[in-house]
Amino acid sequence: MSGYIRMFVGKGGVGKTTSAAAYALSLAKRGYRVLVVSIDPAHNLGDVLCTKLSGEPRKVADNLYAAELDYNAVIAKFVEEMSEKLRYFYRHLKVFNLEHYLDVVKYAPGIEEHALLEALIHLIDRVERDYDYLVIDPPPTGLMLRIFSLPFISLQWVKKLLEVRKAILERRKMLERVVGRLKVQIGDKEILLPTDASGDPVFKELLSTYKVYQRAYMVLRDARRTRAYLVMTPEELPLIEALRVYDFLKRFKIPVGGVVVNRVLEWKMAKGNPVLETEYERQENILRRVEREFASLPKALLPYKPQGIKGLASLETIAEKLSVLEGFGK
Repeated sequence: MSGYIRMFVGKGGVGKTTSAAAYALSLAKRGYRVLVVSIDPAHNLGDVLCTKLSGEPRKVADNLYAAELDYNAVIAKFVEEMSEKLRYFYRHLKVFNLEHYLDVVKYAPGIEEHALLEALIHLIDRVERDYDYLVIDPPPTGLMLRIFSLPFISLQWVKKLLEVRKAILERRKMLERVVGRLKVQIGDKEILLPTDASGDPVFKELLSTYKVYQRAYMVLRDARRTRAYLVMTPEELPLIEALRVYDFLKRFKIPVGGVVVNRVLEWKMAKGNPVLETEYERQENILRRVEREFASLPKALLPYKPQGIKGLASLETIAEKLSVLEGFGK
């Protein structure tokens, strides 16, 4: 099976991008063809890899390709496609000069999440064709949770809309038996109203949308393909956030593959410095809680690097530590 999906999730500033890039590099070094993509509006992937990225995958090392989703372009494309569909379905509004009201779709709640989910599905399709792994650097927790919950919530919503549309078509069919074919006049054109789902463009569009959400739903829940990794630093608030995300992912049955703890202070660095020794003890307390709270999950502890981590050579210093998440080297 190809097209494995790995996602690094957590609050902003805990090292999701660095973890995703290093993990992708560790896979590429084992011969897998890997695409690592940032879907975070505040792109840092190119900075971490020390290369300029765009929406199209760029080769950054043997077997390793990277891209940064053009956030504004993705949303603009989604809004334009949605507006075009609405203009088609409600083209009769032209007669009343009301068509411009359809432009309100660009301000609709949830547009951002829907656009990013659709972009994610396109990425999954591409990876299934061209790569072994898709490694995702997602937005911080709030937006990420809304995107990941969207397929589950929207499936129920679209299912109800399909039922409503079927009921409308049934009523039309009953009316047609009494008065004959139903027609509407749009400008100088006379259009027959569909009474059967197979000929109804609205029903077809709803069904197509349902299948998109169903596909996302199945992929996100597929433990053979998909894993989310919780990313945190050894601090109180990131731990609380990681626990909250863990509960969310379990509730929606999205597989969790492990925990990454970034910026772990090593004793050899802290020893002899009272301030750092205190910080070391504080981190040790957090790490004990991490071990207790996530007892069943593998954990990768990445050392604190005062100089930061940028570039492939720097990423290689932590890449091997992340291989435990995939089960390599066991």
